[in-house]
Amino acid sequence: MLRSAAFALLTLATTVPALAQNAGDYPNRTIRIVVPFPPGGPADLIARFVGQKMSEDFGQAVVIENRAGGNTAPAAQAVARAAADGYSCSRRWIRPW
Repeated sequence: MLRSAAFALLTLATTVPALAQNAGDYPNRTIRIVVPFPPGGPADLIARFVGQKMSEDFGQAVVIENRAGGNTAPAAQAVARAAADGYSCSRRWIRPW
């Protein structure tokens, strides 16, 4: 219990300063979410739902790009090679087990 509380406090202490920075006019162009699975599956549907909500909140278009195959490596490479400007992100499927 004490470890969990300490971890939460440490995470909060390192995250809050990053959130407090002035974001300026971000986002000012299209955001891309790369899904490492084929269209129509659970990961794709969740990404599309999240993308729609992001688009409504930010007022910018959100594009869902499916890059299936290669044990998710092509999607990871696409995001890793993208500019580090916060406009490309990956949607990973997290299993509860």
